[in-house]
Formats: sequence, C-alpha cells, structure tokens
Amino acid sequence: MTDTTSRLHGSGICLAIEEAEKLNLEPSELYSGQFQFSRDSTPPIAEYLSVKIGERYLHHSASLDIVRIFAADTLCAILIGVALNAEGKLLAGDLKLDLKYDSDLHRKLEEIIAGFVGRFAVFTSTPSGQYVYTDTVGEMGVVFDRGTGIVGSTLPIILYRPINERDDFLHIKVQKSLGQYSLGYTTDKSCWRLMPNHSLKLDTFEQARFWPTDNALMEPRRLSHDEIIDRIIALLRQNTVGFLEGKPCLMALSGGQDSRMLLATSRDKMHLAKMIFGTDFGWNSGRDCDAAEIIAERVGLSFKRITGNKPKRWGKRVFLARVGYAVNAGGTDSIKIYNKLPKDHLLIRGNVFGLTRANDWNPRKDSVANPSNVRFGMKRLKMGQAISDEIRPSDLKKRYLDWRNSLPDLCRENSLDFSFCENYLPNSLGARNYSHTNVTLVNPFADRRIIMLCLAIPPLERKHLLINEGILNKTAPDLADIPFV
Repeated sequence: MTDTTSRLHGSGICLAIEEAEKLNLEPSELYSGQFQFSRDSTPPIAEYLSVKIGERYLHHSASLDIVRIFAADTLCAILIGVALNAEGKLLAGDLKLDLKYDSDLHRKLEEIIAGFVGRFAVFTSTPSGQYVYTDTVGEMGVVFDRGTGIVGSTLPIILYRPINERDDFLHIKVQKSLGQYSLGYTTDKSCWRLMPNHSLKLDTFEQARFWPTDNALMEPRRLSHDEIIDRIIALLRQNTVGFLEGKPCLMALSGGQDSRMLLATSRDKMHLAKMIFGTDFGWNSGRDCDAAEIIAERVGLSFKRITGNKPKRWGKRVFLARVGYAVNAGGTDSIKIYNKLPKDHLLIRGNVFGLTRANDWNPRKDSVANPSNVRFGMKRLKMGQAISDEIRPSDLKKRYLDWRNSLPDLCRENSLDFSFCENYLPNSLGARNYSHTNVTLVNPFADRRIIMLCLAIPPLERKHLLINEGILNKTAPDLADIPFV
C-alpha cells in the first residue's frame, strides 16, 4: 500500500492534527521539532516545510535545521537536526563531498555518518537505494509504519488512523514508567522504532547494522589506560567546544560526575555558554544545585538555579500526545523546566551516558563471567512490567538474539553495553526529546569513538569508576574536594 492510498482508505487527517484539536493547540506548535518522510508531497501539517530527495519528500518543522549533502553535484542525502562532523565542526547549509555518485556511494556515506555527533536523522538517496539513519544513541527518535511506508519522528506524525495498540504490552504501565519498549517495539502493532547504528532500507523496510565494524574495538584495545583517558578527554572537549562555537548553547550542570567532566574538559570555552544552570525541584535536586553552584564559582562562571513544580495532569497529556505514547512518562518534571529555557538554544548535558560506569553489568560479576547470558541480557532490556505475564511476545527472545548476533564477533561480548546504547537510551531519549520544544538536547559523550574507547576498558574497572576518576584527575584536580551528589 502506498502512502497516498493509505490516506484515501483512512480519514486523510494526520493523527497529529487530531491530537492537537483534542488539546486545543496549534498542530505546528504541539509538533514543533518533528518531521515526516514519505512519498506524499502533501505535508502532514500545513506549516511544515518540504524538500524532495529521490522518490520521497521530507516534511519538517521550521524549527529543525537541515543540511543538504551532495556528491558529484547530485543531492545524495539530507541531514535533519544538529550534528558535528568528525572534526568537531557544526554542519550547516550545503555539504559537498568529493565523491562519485556511484554504487559505492552508499558505503562511503555510512562511513561519514558514523563520524557525526549530535541529535539528527539522515535520509540518503544513492544508486543503491534510499535509506534512513538516526544518531548514535537514538536521541533523534525515528519510527516507521511498514504498512504505509511512512517514516517520521513519532507515531502521531506518521499515522492517518488511531494507534492500533499491541495486545502483548501493558501500555498503561509503560506510561507509569514501569517498563519500556525495547528492540524497536512501539505502542502500535505495525510501527517500529529505527534502532541506532542501523540503516532502514526503504524498498523493503528492513533494518541492517552498519556500525560497529568488525575491527572497531581492535585499535582502542591496543591503547594503555592513560592513552584511552587522554583520547576521551580530547574528544569530549572537541565535541563540547564544537557545540559551544556552532550554536547558542546552555549548559546543564549538576553535582554529579558527567556534567563536571564536560565542564572540566572545556572550561576555557565555557564562557561561550549563554547560561549555566541547574534545576531545583526539592531536597535532592536542591543539593545538586548547591554543589553545582560551588563548582561554577570555583571555575569563575555564573550559575543560575531554576526552580519549578512538576507538571500537572495537563502537562502529562501534552507530553503523551507529543511523543505518541512511544516512551514512558517518567522525568516529565524536567520537561516543564526545559520549556522555560531560552528558545532555539542547544542544551548541552552529559548525565545520560552510563558506559563509563558500566551501568548494565551485574555488580555481582555474573554477567562479567558470562556476558552472553541471554536471560540476563533480556532482563536488562528494561521491559519490566510492560510485558504481560499472560501474553508474552512470542518473538521476543528471537528478536533479542537476532539483535545481539548482528554485532561483530569482537563486540558481542559487550552486548550489554550496546544494549544500553540501542535499547535503553532511545527510551530515555528518543521520542522523549520531542516533548520539549524550546531547546535541543545534545550529548558530547554520544560519539562512536568515545563508545569504543570506553568498551576497551573491562566492565569491572568501569564499575569502579576508573574512567570518570581518570578524566577528573587530569582535568579538574582543583574540584576534587567538592563531593559528588
């Protein structure tokens, strides 16, 4: 079924418009920062801008930047969102590659895309066909409907019918943060999430892994511990400074380790941030802000404490409409704050990257001894109570094994780390990042080179925080007396 005929068989009205009408909000306001990619030349929301590539049209909110990528003067890709290239420079306008428009272009584009850092999606059109990609950890969420062939940011943007809920998930529990959709599942029976580090081929709607490559871990494992720390510091600095110099930026600072590392590796450039702030909702976050204020003062930067109440029922309704029920509703307190921040800024944050702490490895060392333990790996999918005890998806184990076996042999022993990047983070990021419209979150840690450097250090050493301590010992010895919160 084509996109156009699916409209004729349905209401012809995008679900996003119906959701906006229920909330008495303008669709372009409710779905600011979102997009659709389809064969239909008519945008789902009238105010969206459109650009054609190959046989399809990219319809997008005016708040999203696009970069047109050319090979031999032929448009071969469009990047939407915010991205740095491998050298840490912000991509903007037109990018002209010194490449031939031939059958090898697809492979070369994938190599280039693998070097991008940020929150973005890429749509390619080459002699090998049309493909879609998302960023390293799925910060730019992408979903698709195999039945209609429509790709987009969230379910309401790609559907011209109500969500057809899967009967093997307890969706209300997902909304209450008691589980999540992993392995590409969404609320809808025929809609799936594009997995990070996979391509989506649009003539078959099949996903295929393009990163990591077979030798991605070989070079980092040849490095000494100190060399790994030095390289991570250099890349964190490159990425953080790239965002600071490329766009108006805000910096979220807490009393934790991750944001302290970002500030420490780039402290000489932090004056470029338009605001360094923390969020205070009460006792724990208040203590976080207290520590952040001391850190900022110590390095000669001003700090703003932003207070606020958690969103009420209305705010959660808007959240769920905007993200299309693709993620749980936890963390909605921060959304209310983010929508108070200055509009059209990047928000640099680092408190979402658990590879440096080996978050998904069992502290009892079971998984370290047996990293291929399927039962433990499936438990770490964090589906929890989202899956019905009576009706478990019959293909769940097969989907997990297919996902794990798509990793190269050398990387498979780190499948728990890759699961963190590809199954957990797209839920805590992904569609959730469409819920706030004033700022765009970017994470300098989400760099494929940094991931490989982290994975070169054994899980138990990461569990003992040797990466974090190594970075802070080299970049922020003057902050060592300020306790972590």
